[in-house]
Amino acid sequence: MLKKYALKMGIGMKKIHLSTNEKEYKEGHIIEGGIKFFGGLIPQKIRRYDIDLIACNQKNDKEEIVRSHSVFCSIPVQPNEQKETVFTLEIPSANEMNSQDNDYYIQANFMLDHKLEQSVRVAVKISPLATM
Repeated sequence: MLKKYALKMGIGMKKIHLSTNEKEYKEGHIIEGGIKFFGGLIPQKIRRYDIDLIACNQKNDKEEIVRSHSVFCSIPVQPNEQKETVFTLEIPSANEMNSQDNDYYIQANFMLDHKLEQSVRVAVKISPLATM
């Protein structure tokens, strides 16, 4: 019971690592990456996760979700266990995005067993397609 209270306070939660196969992508291409789950103090289940491509405008400090993908699941993760899954996310074409003054991030949001949410974010560079 003490472990569940510690978990609700964020102590002993599972760790999540998000990575992409490349650091730079072109508009209209596909981002591929992986998610690693590391077990915490008690067994938990990942009930849902969302992978978002977020544009952060440097001038006005606003964030916008450009693309999103949700996965409903039931992934059990035992203490000290490690699991892995992959994801893909399509980058919009140039006419769908305003890439000037934007930084881009892939953010993964996780809904766990006990209604706890965790988020992890990694920066990616998106450059325009070369015009001929």
